[in-house]
Amino acid sequence: MVATRTRARKSVRLNGAANRRPEQFVASAEDPWINPGKDGKNLTVSEFPTYTLGRLTGIVRRSFMPAYVDPFGLSIPEWRVMAAIVSRSSLSFNEICSTITMDRAQVSRTLAALVAKGLAAQLTAARAEHRSRGQGMTQTKVILTAKGTRIYRRILPTAQKHQMILLSVLDNHERSVVRRALRKMLAAAQKHEAQRSATATARTKSRKVSPKRTRSGSQRISAQGNSGRTQGNGRRYANTRERIDL
Repeated sequence: MVATRTRARKSVRLNGAANRRPEQFVASAEDPWINPGKDGKNLTVSEFPTYTLGRLTGIVRRSFMPAYVDPFGLSIPEWRVMAAIVSRSSLSFNEICSTITMDRAQVSRTLAALVAKGLAAQLTAARAEHRSRGQGMTQTKVILTAKGTRIYRRILPTAQKHQMILLSVLDNHERSVVRRALRKMLAAAQKHEAQRSATATARTKSRKVSPKRTRSGSQRISAQGNSGRTQGNGRRYANTRERIDL
């Protein structure tokens, strides 16, 4: 009977943070996130959402992740790539880059390291989906080997335990609110990134020069004159359309 009561009290203590009633939220005009001002003019750098998220990410990278990847001789990028592959069973190179938002060069180096350690392998299979222009009939996918899967499963419990360091300070209501808020912020960031990429692509296309585009006055160059300069100086002065296509 005594043992049962002791276990019950211990369970209450462990789950208290998650189960306690959420405190009533009172918005304060002094909170910079409540009143950021037009275009965020009231925010100092230390109050930027990106600043707070960056600090949290930095602490996690320095003190959380090494605790569960270092004992297995893995780097943080290697762990992130392994986790991404496991989430979908297999991923292409481009899918890995978009899933974990890692630089393509670093993804390439990380994959090479995982393959060299025998933790990942590349499989070439027929492309099932509709092919876009320039795509081949086959596609290379990356999978974890049996060794890689075993190591991932050994690391996962420790990684999950470390996540509770953050979640344990929030009650259930706060967890739900924070999760939804972070997802909204992530979606907004992804939308901005897509718009920025589209704008950069449009600017690049606008810089392409048409063969009929001319300059004023004595600098006007006709397609015929351009062709003549090509004959005299080799491919350096090839006509404009040829330069763009190449």
